[in-house]
Amino acid sequence: MLNYLNHCDTPRRMQSVRVLKDGRHMHVRLATEADIPVILRQFCPGISLARCGQVGRAIGAFKSWLYITSPCAWIFSGWVEGELAGVVYCTDRPQAVRRAALSPAALRWIAKQLFGRKALDGLRVLLWGLRQCLTTLAARFRSHRRTARDERSHEPADLRQGWVTDMWTSPAFRRLGVAQTLLHEAEETLRARGARCVTLYVKRHNADAIALFSKSGYAKARLVGSGSAESWLMVKELPCVNEATQ
Repeated sequence: MLNYLNHCDTPRRMQSVRVLKDGRHMHVRLATEADIPVILRQFCPGISLARCGQVGRAIGAFKSWLYITSPCAWIFSGWVEGELAGVVYCTDRPQAVRRAALSPAALRWIAKQLFGRKALDGLRVLLWGLRQCLTTLAARFRSHRRTARDERSHEPADLRQGWVTDMWTSPAFRRLGVAQTLLHEAEETLRARGARCVTLYVKRHNADAIALFSKSGYAKARLVGSGSAESWLMVKELPCVNEATQ
């Protein structure tokens, strides 16, 4: 089950009800470990479902577990009449989530999964976790260099960022406001924790997603990557808590 103590510093309700455009009610809540199999039947975070084999699903389950158990990451899920309508993965400390990939708790989780999976699959998940930690170390090194450069040039430090790392809506519930609702819940949580902007990546050829985020207030910052992986970095500024309540 979800560790509620880890999420007690999140000033958001654990569950709320929203009305969709077709009049149906969607229950919005933080996902639990029990929801992981349901999520992976329809969505694999970071991997196309068509290319998501057994190893991809293992990595998707591990990433979902990290976001559910981390005190600085969340999965908001929407449910309509008992069916999963959509999910949003968000965090305000992505480096901490990556470091947690090789924490003792994570290693115990991986070892537990090995009893039900081939050893090679478990090893690949472990290597994925190691890659996340190495990515974090590289990011911290770049951050330290950037901070030192900013201090030398007397430039202001970057605003605290929140990140939407994965997002999915069930085809049966698209164009009903599911994505906007879950995105708003993520933004409000990040804003309440001090984030002044939310950042996300969207593939350059994904016109529907770009239109959705643009409508929600996100602006294109720059293109990153190349080839099929070329994506827009999109950013939305958030008002601080005091400004939002005025």
